[in-house]
Amino acid sequence: MFPRLTELLKSGTPETYFGGEDAPTYNKLSFPADSSIQDIAQTIYDLAYNKNVCGYVANDTVNYFIDERGTIQLDASKDFIFLAERNVGAFTHPTPLGIFRFLQDPCDKALFISEGSAFYIEKTPATYELCVELDNIWDENEFYETIIETIDSEDMNRLHSLLSILMKEYEKRKYGCASSVWDSVEANKDVIMAEKLFFNVQKLAVREDIVGSSQ
Repeated sequence: MFPRLTELLKSGTPETYFGGEDAPTYNKLSFPADSSIQDIAQTIYDLAYNKNVCGYVANDTVNYFIDERGTIQLDASKDFIFLAERNVGAFTHPTPLGIFRFLQDPCDKALFISEGSAFYIEKTPATYELCVELDNIWDENEFYETIIETIDSEDMNRLHSLLSILMKEYEKRKYGCASSVWDSVEANKDVIMAEKLFFNVQKLAVREDIVGSSQ
């Protein structure tokens, strides 16, 4: 998480993540205490059979609500969040913007589920060290103005570029030049998450009526 940004968000959570409105009413589904990430991913995949679902996992329970408006709403103040969109291609999520927001927000773990697939990502101590440095850059007036301009544009291509903009700046300062992986975050997603952002990553298969297997 970005420490300064998180401090600013504290007073408004969870409403901060729902456009200032109250958090939705969550449905609950319990699962065995010894369930693996694979088991949890399959459970959520089955829940999202003909709908999109968002929510969080806590105390051996999937807390979820059905996405009625076609917008992604996740209470990222929770430790373990998830998004399931069955109508998008395998391994579509997390998007570059999704990765960026996960990096910024207080949550530690996230499960992104798309058709037949799931990405599980978890922050490590090295991720948190990186976040402190990124937060310092983010907070600089000149750079912050660039970010706000990008956000205010509401241009999805520009929004998806937020991660690469920030990481290129970080690498230029730290190493003198930026890696070429940031020229295409989507194409280099696996390398970026594991080697640049230091996430623990599991890439999973989920299937209809069949327990998926790790890839």
